Amino acid sequence: MPHKLTLGRLVLLARRDWTRGWRAVYHDYWTARKVLRWRPAAADKPPEKVSVHVLTGEYDWRYAAWMLASWFHFTERNWPVFIHDDGSLPPEAVFLYATILPEATVITRARSDAEVDAALEGRPLCIKGRHFYNPSLKFFDTRHYAPHDRLIILDSDVLFFQRPSLLLDWVDGRSGGFMFMHDVADASALDKETVRRTLGMDLMECVNSGMCFLPKSLIDLDFTERCLAETELLQTTRWTFEQTLFALCASRNADGRLLPKTYELTLNPAMRPDSVARHYVGRVRQLIYSEGIRRLRRDLLQ
Repeated sequence: MPHKLTLGRLVLLARRDWTRGWRAVYHDYWTARKVLRWRPAAADKPPEKVSVHVLTGEYDWRYAAWMLASWFHFTERNWPVFIHDDGSLPPEAVFLYATILPEATVITRARSDAEVDAALEGRPLCIKGRHFYNPSLKFFDTRHYAPHDRLIILDSDVLFFQRPSLLLDWVDGRSGGFMFMHDVADASALDKETVRRTLGMDLMECVNSGMCFLPKSLIDLDFTERCLAETELLQTTRWTFEQTLFALCASRNADGRLLPKTYELTLNPAMRPDSVARHYVGRVRQLIYSEGIRRLRRDLLQ
């Protein structure tokens, strides 16, 4: 539901806009909304056998549209897309996705709660973990709805700026295993010693789930139930919960890696000149407008 424009909210918006600068303000209020004009050039091609999943809601649904548009544009392929509602997706977002990607599947939170919870029956801690924090849907729901053996998970605040050849090699089977983004520092909710002591393995460090390229089998629900039973993960910091689940599952598999620095996740004020993609997180979030969307508008809005 849209926020009511009270005087207090108007003051907060004015302060935010003053802080982030005129470029971000302009491309937020003017350019970002024009994504409604974009259409996929490869819509007539056969869909890939790897699905693309994005979890989004009221705060980042337009980011997700730009992310998907940039992904489609630079890969020049037709992708089966699943948009997972975190429970707050507004009607205007559903209209936007139906306009620019009419073949995309939007999965409402009510639907996923009924279907995924039923599929997790017998794994009570997985059900609890799924409801522990909204981003947990990235871990449990994408696996459930992915129609093929491999899937791609992309965060709403990722943008692509050139052809992601490394990722397409993986899609085409020229490289195997799995790939995650390389975080700026390890942010797992469990420390390495705890994982080694309780689960008998070394924890893969610096896993960031902003971009995930993985076989569905990597998300092992029986192992996840064990992890939640034998560690205190459900009592830890929420914001790294699902990322830690991905790291734990990845740690059991040797056939995987973190993406190189050209798939950028940094807090630098400007992106690398050779960036293939950038994940706009934390204090650089507003650069998605002044840097990312500003750079992409000529490619996507011709």
